[in-house]
Amino acid sequence: GVHGVHGVDGVHGADGLPSRGLAELSGLLSPLMLRRVKQDVERSLLPKIEINLYLPLTNMQRALYASILKKDLGLISGSEGDKSRLLNMVMQLRKGCNHP
Repeated sequence: GVHGVHGVDGVHGADGLPSRGLAELSGLLSPLMLRRVKQDVERSLLPKIEINLYLPLTNMQRALYASILKKDLGLISGSEGDKSRLLNMVMQLRKGCNHP
């Protein structure tokens, strides 16, 4: 790369990846790697159809959702600004909704 660093294997770019040879390596390995899709293997499968069903939360899910929200009220009110904790809370809420 422009700001390359000389390593044991040659010149590496700023991102740590070899500036040359990555595409070449991918080309060499692709015939050796087996990647199959279920539709290619089993021809009798019909095309996949996805249907979204929107349902209300169960009582257990609603209680879990409320307890997750109440556990860290400071984070919700905005008095605390830790983004990673907020993202963690969102993931916990998603799990509560997806897994009855």
